[in-house]
Order: sequence, then structure tokens, then C-alpha cells
Amino acid sequence: EHIEDEDEENKIDTTHLYADNLNGDVYTETNANPKAKVHSTEWMKILHGDPVEINPSLGQGMKIMTVAEWTSRWKQNDRFPDCLACGSTNTKEHHFTQTWCRGKKKFESETICMDCHMWSWRSYVDPDFLTPEEFDKIRWEKMVKENEEARKLARAKKN
Repeated sequence: EHIEDEDEENKIDTTHLYADNLNGDVYTETNANPKAKVHSTEWMKILHGDPVEINPSLGQGMKIMTVAEWTSRWKQNDRFPDCLACGSTNTKEHHFTQTWCRGKKKFESETICMDCHMWSWRSYVDPDFLTPEEFDKIRWEKMVKENEEARKLARAKKN
């Protein structure tokens, strides 16, 4: 049991490692509407006073909601809590993605400010980040080129 306590004390919080040791700048943008498409349609409905779908975990159907009610289940991004428009830390994140591949990373985060209702976008990608598909394509193209060169040398030796 003491070992568990010791392990618990030495446990590292990896929640925000995606934003540590970056090899470039975080791209930032401030917008009146969400950049991520995930809630852009609902946002326009909220602004116009139109009903939006109720969160399935709370019920079903449509409802006219305030911004506070619509965002009530969203959490703050503790790594990027500040609004890029007004500086408030009364923000909630609606969009977050991160991808790690061969030790390289990229992420996107978008928050809404509950004070000014502006959207703050942050994104980053390591300069040499490649998706598995991009990495494999480069590897296969290199292999094909090397095989072609080897065949040319083999033909030249025959002649």
C-alpha cells in the first residue's frame, strides 16, 4: 500500500503534454463564429433564437437555449484558459483534437468566451509532422525509386 502511495506521488499529469516542447508558434485566431464546424450550425441557431437539439444525455427534442445553457456541459481548457479577444478566463472549450505520430504532434483547440462570446482558435503542428499515410507514401515512393535504379544498374551490367 505504501508503494501505491509512493507511485501516486510520483505520478505525472500528462493531460497537457500536447502543448509542451513545441518546435514553433501556436497559430491563433479570434472569430465571431466558431471555426470548427462541430457547432457552427447550432451557434447560428442560438444567435437567431431558434431551437437547437437537446444534449441526448439530458433528454430529447429541440429547445431554444441561451449561450450559457447551450455551453453548460463544456469544460475550460486549463492549458489555454484565456480569451484571445478580451483576455477573460471565463471560457469553455467546444472543440479539441490532438494527433501524435512517431513522437511528432499536432493539435487544435477552440474556446468560447462566456463574457464577450468571441471564439478563440489555437492550433499547432510540428514542422516535420506526417500522418501515417503521408509517411508510408514517402517510404513507398523512395522504395520504388530505389528498385528502379537497381533494375537500371542490373540491365546495364547485362549489356
